[in-house]
Amino acid sequence: MLRAYAEGVPQGDGSVLTTKFIGTLGSASAMDDGRWYASRDIDLTCEGEGIASIEYSLSGPHVSQAAGQNEEDQTAVGFDALYNGEVGENEAIPDGNGTASSYTVTYDGQADDERAFNRTLYVMFPADDELSEAAELSRQLYDATGFTRAPSWEEAVGQAESNVALSKLLERRSAEILASTTLTMTAHLDEGGMQTHAYSIAPREDFDEVLGQWLDSQVEPMAAISRYRDDPNHADVYASALDDIRGIYSQPPDLFVLTEQG
Repeated sequence: MLRAYAEGVPQGDGSVLTTKFIGTLGSASAMDDGRWYASRDIDLTCEGEGIASIEYSLSGPHVSQAAGQNEEDQTAVGFDALYNGEVGENEAIPDGNGTASSYTVTYDGQADDERAFNRTLYVMFPADDELSEAAELSRQLYDATGFTRAPSWEEAVGQAESNVALSKLLERRSAEILASTTLTMTAHLDEGGMQTHAYSIAPREDFDEVLGQWLDSQVEPMAAISRYRDDPNHADVYASALDDIRGIYSQPPDLFVLTEQG
């Protein structure tokens, strides 16, 4: 059983609102080919008895393009594995299935795998006019001050608001792509045979409202951090804003509903 499904909050229709299963965007940026990249942490942990290994795989209209075989106008979704450890000189990074539509891990090695690799769900998608305009506005507002001076309070708030507006669009676009994706977990048993569980992923019904409140709460502390970063006369305000933003980041909202398919 996928632990996230077992530990989620039942919604009464066989689905669960998952807790810390798929996070908010961990990173997102524009790519050289005009598309955007966005990634989310994902907790892929299986709990059960007599299991030798677990294969996790993704399926859906965009998954076949996941391993770097994309045309410029195509959308892609897949797993990404970033190695957390260190390698010696001339040593290769351990094979953790890199960017792929599936990967396998031993049941007893799940914890070791989690420590070794930062596994994320990533999506790539073309920009639309709304996303391009939001990104350009954010760039212009930040470029207006650059590194030559600290922004005024009004400028800092405008920069933070533009960053939040862009994040809302990226979160929604990413979530919509994941909603067309199925996560399948296949447990290979010690005594032979296997069990398969497939799960659909969907944004919660009030996704935009819940996410929006969380992102909007970041505007003032983000503005204070930008405005008072190098101002010794407001060191206490800067420190308080850092504490505030750390607290906000430590309590991300639960955004996704997981439904086991029959």
